[in-house]
Amino acid sequence: MKKIIFLTAALFAACAVFAQDDDGPPAVKIFTPVRISFFGSNDGNDSFPASANVVTGLDFGIFSARTPTVYGVQLSPLSTVGQVYGIKLAGLSNIGKVYGIDLAGIGLSTDTVGVKASVFFRDGSSCGVSATIVNTERYTEGIAAAGILYTSYFDGIGVYGVYHTAALGDSRFNGLGIGLVNMTHRLNGVQIGLVNYTNYLRGVQIGLINVSKSGGLPFMPIMNIGF
Repeated sequence: MKKIIFLTAALFAACAVFAQDDDGPPAVKIFTPVRISFFGSNDGNDSFPASANVVTGLDFGIFSARTPTVYGVQLSPLSTVGQVYGIKLAGLSNIGKVYGIDLAGIGLSTDTVGVKASVFFRDGSSCGVSATIVNTERYTEGIAAAGILYTSYFDGIGVYGVYHTAALGDSRFNGLGIGLVNMTHRLNGVQIGLVNYTNYLRGVQIGLINVSKSGGLPFMPIMNIGF
């Protein structure tokens, strides 16, 4: 028992570091290796430790995990909220920013750099590799697979059933898009599909029906090229 107490004290002592405040003497700060929450309230009253804003290790929520910054793993059967450097995993939904792996059973509303997968993406952005059934992100960059891809800005390679972007401002598709139906505002790259439509074409459309309102021919079967 004495050995256990000693090792526990040594662990917390090893986690202590000195930090210089701008207007005061050095203060001792403790790394939090594990934080456990119940509902994940904003004031932290249902979490242990309650006052931790940064977790270096595991942030676990029985219903929701809400530590602002996590270096390691943020995990909950229902939802997570916060910025994570590592793995963010929830049974239902994730909210926040992720640098690493971002996984949820139902939906994601996150800005992710790395790997992102769920049934539904809402708002947010992704840079890396993503897979979903419905993607309504503002911005997607990298390699994306989706049943329906509806974004304002896309840069990379997309494989999907339907791609659509609103004809607003400078919304655009840059890269290679492969799908049954492609509908873009501005295309800089290649569309491959049964039906391809764009308002502004700078690239190539390959498909059964190709329509371009500006650049290339207004209508062309098989292939349309615009400069």
